[in-house]
Parts: sequence; C-alpha cells; structure tokens
Amino acid sequence: PYLEDLIERVRSHPLVRVLMKTEAVETTGILGNFTTTLITHMESLTSTVVEHGATIIATGGKEYEPTEYLYGAHPNVLTHFEMDAALDSDDPRIEAAETAVFIQCVGSRNSERPYCSKICCTHSLKSALALKEKNPDAQVFILYRDIRSYGFREELYKKAREKGIIFIRYSLDRKP
Repeated sequence: PYLEDLIERVRSHPLVRVLMKTEAVETTGILGNFTTTLITHMESLTSTVVEHGATIIATGGKEYEPTEYLYGAHPNVLTHFEMDAALDSDDPRIEAAETAVFIQCVGSRNSERPYCSKICCTHSLKSALALKEKNPDAQVFILYRDIRSYGFREELYKKAREKGIIFIRYSLDRKP
C-alpha cells in the first residue's frame, strides 16, 4: 500500500513528469539549466525536448553476483539481498553463525568497475547490527577499503562499534 500510494502521488504531482520507455539521447546545458532530447518507444517513436534544472535517471538495477570468495560454491557465502532474506526468514544459519564477515567493495572500485555504489557500506552496517541483534554472541567483522556512511548513517557506524562489530581495513593490492 505504501508503494502504491507513493507511485500515485508521483504520477499525479503537477510538477513531476514520469516518462516510461523513454531514452535520453542528448543533453546540453549547465547545472540548473539543461535541455534534453528524449525519444519515447511506444507504438511509434516520439521525440520531445525538455528544459530542466536537474535530472534523475532511474534505470533499474541488478545486484552484482560475485565470482570470488566462494560465492555460489559455498552455501554460507551470501549477497546483501540473500543476507536480507536470511535475516527476515529466521534462517537457521543466522542463529548458528559463530562468525560473520562482511566484505566491502566486492566487484567494485577496481579497474573493471571503478565506481562506488554508495549503498553497500550502510547496508552492511544495518545487516551486521541486525545479525548481532538476532545472534548477540556471534563475532561480526566488516572488512572495508573505506567506510562510507554518509550523513545520519554515521550513527550506524558508531552503534556497530558499540555493539562490538570489528572493522578491519584492507587495500586493493591486499584484498581479503
């Protein structure tokens, strides 16, 4: 219900224009003053020029499936989404875990994918805290290159330290 309400509020807002199946083919301008040419792929192609001050492009996303750290070969190696599901479903592996290790920047911030997703650190902090809440005796480690918990999310980092979660830094040339 929350999501349905949010979608309706966005679609019916007089200052928001939602364009589905639309591709931005050219953008010119400067911050606060852009002109973008859009092509909409419906029954026929239509071209639209939009003047705007900011752009939000939501292309969708897919979780990275690691090829390292025994992912897919060992049942206890999980992605963030799989960890969420395990925590939500009271997976017996959570309660039985004596040690849990979260490894940051797997598959990113390297030559193949040089970017930071800006969500993994916060996600790991939340998951590590949820794991500690369900299994207080578990030793929990976060192996990181840089912890990026922006703004109010810094409180998650402080809380994790208070709960005994251990943070260990590593460098790209000495990955875990």
